[in-house]
Amino acid sequence: SAQHLLVSAGTPAADTPLPLSLVNTLAVRPPIELLYTSNESSSPLFCIYTSRSVHLLSVGPKKKNVISHTEPLESTLITLPTSASIVRILTPCTNTSSIIYPPGSLLVLISDGTVLLHHHNGVITTPISAPNITHGEVVDACLTHLGASILTSSGDVWSATPILWDGSQIPKWMIEERLQKLDQELALLQSHAVDDATIDASTTTLVSSITRGMPPESL
Repeated sequence: SAQHLLVSAGTPAADTPLPLSLVNTLAVRPPIELLYTSNESSSPLFCIYTSRSVHLLSVGPKKKNVISHTEPLESTLITLPTSASIVRILTPCTNTSSIIYPPGSLLVLISDGTVLLHHHNGVITTPISAPNITHGEVVDACLTHLGASILTSSGDVWSATPILWDGSQIPKWMIEERLQKLDQELALLQSHAVDDATIDASTTTLVSSITRGMPPESL
C-alpha cells in the first residue's frame, strides 16, 4: 500500500510519510492519481484521490513532512448516489497559459456527469449537474481554453465554457474574446431556431454554456 510521497523540485527526492488516516483510506480504496496543484509562487500542494475521496496534502519545508491533510469534498461526495464515483480530477494550476490559478483549484468529474469545482477558499460549486449529460456514462475529460471537454461511453463529447475558479487572474483581453465568442454562438443558435419557426429559450441558454459535440478547437 502507498505510505510515502516522493517529492522532488530540482533536488534529490524527499521521502515524505503520508498521514496514517490517508494510508488506511488508500488500503481500502486504491489511489487513482497524484496531482500537483500549486503554482510557481506557492508552497507544494498535492492532491491524491480515490473513486470516492479527495485528499489535499500541504508539504512542509524541505518536503520532509505533510503539515496539512484535508478532505475538502467529503461532505459533498457523501451525498452522491452509491453507484456514482470519481472518474477524473483535473487541475489548471500547472497549465502554461496567461491565466494564474490559485493553489488547490480542482475540477472533479463524476461518473454520472456531475462536475464539481473546488476553489482555493474551500467553496464547492457545481457548474454541470448529472441531468445535463444523458448520452452514456462519463469516462474522461480534459481542460481546454477557459473550459472543459467531457467524453461519454457513447462517444459523444460535451464542451462546457467558461469554467472559472475563484481568485483566478485572467487577462482582460481573454475575457472579452470569450464573451464575443459566446455571443456569436448564441446568435447562430437563435438564427437556426428562427429558421425552424421555433425558439426554445431554456434550450438556447443551456446550449450556450454546454454544447454537445463541439470539437475542443472551437472553444
